Amino acid sequence: MATEEVPEDWRNEKFTPNFKKGKKEHPGNYRLDTLTSIPRKEVEQLNLKTISTHMKDKKVIRSTQHGFTKRKSCLTSLIVFFN
Repeated sequence: MATEEVPEDWRNEKFTPNFKKGKKEHPGNYRLDTLTSIPRKEVEQLNLKTISTHMKDKKVIRSTQHGFTKRKSCLTSLIVFFN
């Protein structure tokens, strides 16, 4: 999808600081949260589901892949490695 086809409010994200912990005066104790439009989030989820299904059906990702895979992580990778 070309940039000019995307609605203006989808391209402009608003960021808001969200306090985590510690002293409120220290900027490092905040994380930025984005305020994204609901339709944009829905389209992103639909795209993610479509791409994930395609990759699973075509067996693009092997069962040994642990990074960026649902229910798998660095910990599961280490467990498989040491077993």
